[in-house]
Amino acid sequence: LPLVEQGADLIGLLDSAGDFFYLSPNTARILGYRPEDLHNKKAFDLIHPDDLERVEMVWSKVLSCREKQEVIFRYKTASGNWIWMETSACNYLHNPNIRGIAITSNDISQRIEKNIELERSKKQYKALFENNSDLVYYQDSDGYILDINAAVTEVYGLSKESVINKHTSIFIAPDK
Repeated sequence: LPLVEQGADLIGLLDSAGDFFYLSPNTARILGYRPEDLHNKKAFDLIHPDDLERVEMVWSKVLSCREKQEVIFRYKTASGNWIWMETSACNYLHNPNIRGIAITSNDISQRIEKNIELERSKKQYKALFENNSDLVYYQDSDGYILDINAAVTEVYGLSKESVINKHTSIFIAPDK
């Protein structure tokens, strides 16, 4: 039990209606609720409305089979904030020692936020690259072109497809 009580993941057991009947003590650290605060409460009541339909679809799969199902969704903490949870659930209703749906959840908010920031940066960078009036191209360490912007295609009258994977020497005028 120390692994369950001191682990990084939230461990829980739910009945077939989605009510909690066990939550590990680290629920307080992860969600801000004492486990007893959520006892006999619906797990679905704290799921972000935009994620609820997707989680309910996974829940129906959990109830109909014994294979582990996984889902990522936002969950409301005791402070009213939303955190991203990655949850695995498995049906043990048939097991007389458990008689519940076992879940393990971990807070992946930092990972999600980093991915969102990375996507935002990619979009900004791509916009700067594509809309730059200067001639911009990428090449690998051997001098082969990996990408060019619109200014290059306009000045040289070449399509991207005709330049990508060609050596940069195609832009050098031959010696006369």
